[in-house]
Amino acid sequence: MAETRIAAAQSSEPDPYRAAEQASSLIEREIGIAPDLVVLMLGSQYIGDPARAVAAVQTRLRPRHLIGASVSGVIGPQREIEDGGALAVWGASLPGASIEVEYLADSDPNDDSDSSRTGAEEVRTALEIILADPGDFAIGSYLARLNGSLGGVPVIGGLAGAPTAKQVLIEGGRINAGGAVVCRLGGVEVLPCVSQGATPIGPELTITSCRQGVITGLASRPAVERVGEVLRSLGASEQALIGRGLMLGIVVDENRPEHSHGDYLVRPILGADPDSGSIAIGEAVRVGQSVRLHVRDPARAEADLREAVSVRRQALGPRGAAGALVFGCNGRGVGMFEAPDRDLIAISESLEAPVAGCFCAGEIGPVGGRNFLHGFTATAAIFGAG
Repeated sequence: MAETRIAAAQSSEPDPYRAAEQASSLIEREIGIAPDLVVLMLGSQYIGDPARAVAAVQTRLRPRHLIGASVSGVIGPQREIEDGGALAVWGASLPGASIEVEYLADSDPNDDSDSSRTGAEEVRTALEIILADPGDFAIGSYLARLNGSLGGVPVIGGLAGAPTAKQVLIEGGRINAGGAVVCRLGGVEVLPCVSQGATPIGPELTITSCRQGVITGLASRPAVERVGEVLRSLGASEQALIGRGLMLGIVVDENRPEHSHGDYLVRPILGADPDSGSIAIGEAVRVGQSVRLHVRDPARAEADLREAVSVRRQALGPRGAAGALVFGCNGRGVGMFEAPDRDLIAISESLEAPVAGCFCAGEIGPVGGRNFLHGFTATAAIFGAG
């Protein structure tokens, strides 16, 4: 039986052609030419001339499918480089897979076409990878449409985060300004992974009154009052974490009898109004939902990522993982962990397979069977060895 093979490489050569050629040569050495899928992530120093980087990848590797984007930094197999001074190339040989790549100029929430098909009607999408421009692509509408029409197809990806007005989106040999590029994979063993990196504190509370993204009542009391009550009950170690940012975790799947930290959709508390007793979180909620306060915790973030990756590696069985494509928040890295390469090390050590990816201005992944846009999160597509 043919195996899935994945390779990853990065380069900091200042010339875009030389950098992409150098990284592509390492991919060729590991998995050969004509890989089924290649992802090119261009740090900001290369986006003045992305065509040369794309040409180098196309010439050296001749991939069946190529996608890519401009990014604020890369998560390479050796290092995380956050300042835009590197590019990364990720390549996969996926025997028997059905792959469809599409460039989307915009997101039409009224488009009810079934994107779960990969071109062959009998093959259903196992996972969708998306890279999008945060400035002009309505990712929320796009995910809402997929959540409503596709019935559980996981989406992994991120918002391109290079410091430019328009992001570069690559589809095949074409370079587009803005929009999004989508890759739909069928007939391949791949698992989504989402690590939100936050620690739950205090008890679960039930929303008793709300309007859209504003919660006015928790457990039949004003929301501000209940939150203050929980905060005053915390121990010293939890109190120390509040300064990093107070958030609210919303239970997505209420059918589960118990909820662990991975069952919450975590959103920052954007503001509080003592007069009305309300708190704003910017995520639509409803009466009866369970919520729990969370705090940002670097130690928990690293442990949670290791655990999430390890669970998926075990689920892949004795042959394990072939590799992973990773999307991490540009608010993580050294700014969050106060040390370099923490996400890369956590994933690489837990997976024991090639890893590459990029830093994003928002990460996409499923929680409770629905796809969401996240922040301060690491998401990944983890491929089985076949």
